[in-house]
Amino acid sequence: MKHRQYSLPAHPDIESHIRIIEEQKLAPLLAPGRVARLLDLDRRRVYELVAVGELPAIRTGVRGIRIYRDGLIAWLRKGGSGPGYEA
Repeated sequence: MKHRQYSLPAHPDIESHIRIIEEQKLAPLLAPGRVARLLDLDRRRVYELVAVGELPAIRTGVRGIRIYRDGLIAWLRKGGSGPGYEA
């Protein structure tokens, strides 16, 4: 059975999240914990989003990851679904 992708309406907080990220002049690469706090998500959920390719990230060392700030913004602009940004 194939899974369909459904497009969800944009969450009303998406624009406020984008505004906060842009106003804070954050570093180009963000730690998953920071992203979780910015989006009010559980950190495990951020790792899941990275694992399935929804949030663009790079590996830093053996266990660390960093999420691209611009990719996070692009992902939010798309409604928080689908791949965000190609580095």
